Amino acid sequence: MTDTKTNAACRVIVVDDDEDFAGSIADVLKSHGYPCAVALAAEDACQVAERFEAQVALVDVCLGSESGLDVVTELKQAQPDMLCIMVSAYADTESAMQALQEGARAYLQKPVDPGELLETMEACSERLQAHRRKAAAEQALREAHAQLERRNRRLAELRENAERFVDDVSHEFRTPLTVIKEFTSILAEGLSGPLTKEQAEYLALIAKAVEDLTRMVNDLLDSSRLESSLRRVDRRRCKVAEIIRSVCPMLSRDAKARNIRIVEDVAPKVSDVFADEEKVRRILVNFVVNALKFSPADTQVTLWARDLSQGLVEIGVTDQGRGMSPEDLKVIFSRFKRVGNTAGLGTRGFGLGLHIAKELVWLNLGKVHVESTLGKGSTFSFTLPKCNRKAVLESYFGQLNEPGEETAVSALVITTAEDERSLDQAREFLISECRPMDLVLADKRTHRLILLGWTDLPEDWAHRLETARDKSMKDNPSLRNPVMRITAIGTWQCPTKSEEAMALVLKVLSGRTLCGEKAPSR
Repeated sequence: MTDTKTNAACRVIVVDDDEDFAGSIADVLKSHGYPCAVALAAEDACQVAERFEAQVALVDVCLGSESGLDVVTELKQAQPDMLCIMVSAYADTESAMQALQEGARAYLQKPVDPGELLETMEACSERLQAHRRKAAAEQALREAHAQLERRNRRLAELRENAERFVDDVSHEFRTPLTVIKEFTSILAEGLSGPLTKEQAEYLALIAKAVEDLTRMVNDLLDSSRLESSLRRVDRRRCKVAEIIRSVCPMLSRDAKARNIRIVEDVAPKVSDVFADEEKVRRILVNFVVNALKFSPADTQVTLWARDLSQGLVEIGVTDQGRGMSPEDLKVIFSRFKRVGNTAGLGTRGFGLGLHIAKELVWLNLGKVHVESTLGKGSTFSFTLPKCNRKAVLESYFGQLNEPGEETAVSALVITTAEDERSLDQAREFLISECRPMDLVLADKRTHRLILLGWTDLPEDWAHRLETARDKSMKDNPSLRNPVMRITAIGTWQCPTKSEEAMALVLKVLSGRTLCGEKAPSR
């Protein structure tokens, strides 16, 4: 016998104008645990079904002048999940097919065999249970999703508050630090009166401490922005020798205080690189500061650069310090990780400098390398792509492929008006709106830009950029926003399709394909 508990939720309505037949069917169903109601007229079916909360309907094909198929249509319009079973006194194949097409679950012939009826009802019960389980699972999933969204929003709020706190505190530190630095300079220059030798030494210590604290504050800001992907990355052609020359004067006081020489050793005709100059400078500063910390007096720190054969330039800092153990090398780039005791700058810092440097190298499509021998010194170096499209794309896709997992990358073509200013304006706009690891490449000859990003929804990405541009124009009507036409040209799964993506991007930039039509000139 069918389990009564299982069938309790399977409530049945019998729609038939033959009262005896309807009553006999209802008795069979009730005796096997199926709650049952009867409607003897077609016009009563929907009302009885709604009042009884029926889930299954047994409907006669012929209900006097009414058609059972019309009743099925009305029932399913009122309750789409209703399971309808057609019943007929005639073995009419055509009617059976039509009934099934109209949404009936099954077709039974009169006189109805009780065994066949119960089998059909059992199938309906199982279907209803499966539907309930599915509905419950979907509801649980919706609730879990809603809860996750609430938690994500809360986490985002907490993270934003934490980042704002770090940002605010860092900026608050800068004001008194600037005041201390300014008045220390006034005193050191004797503008408020002559100083003794001892007083001058004390002021030099104060100035050094202010510089150290300023550097720590900058580290906090940089680390916070890197973690939240808020760093703006402006990669363009850079001259390596000029970057190195600009770094040395910034660190000369620290080096002089320790009697350490800073030496430049840039290979002749070293290639230009494609990088964010400010961030490359910060990488070098962090590496040199680290080298000075661990270098004894009367030694030298060398800043060097050379071309590599793989479309890369390598830039490095070599010291003659005490070196590091293999265990130290495993954690040296970790956030808030300090290795050993500093040897000379008077502060240990937060342990963020090398972590920030590694992240900035990654944002510049490069890799960090460390060589160190205890007692003999260390060399920290990093690569940057040379300033040519192929080298840049190889470095970019190389980073995509590093994790060994499939990553979706999409490309947009941005076509501007045929003047250099429009191209530059478009480039500046894209850099301001893009994420740090989006790549912007420009070609002045074709007035095109290629935008590469880690997404599989290029059309949505293009729409977001267009919306941002429209908002910018609305908020700042006096600004001249660039004429741009944005076209999505492809999405690839990398590393599988990396070569295919690179080939198309190079074709678009060189003008060898029609992707991205030219925008009208102003």
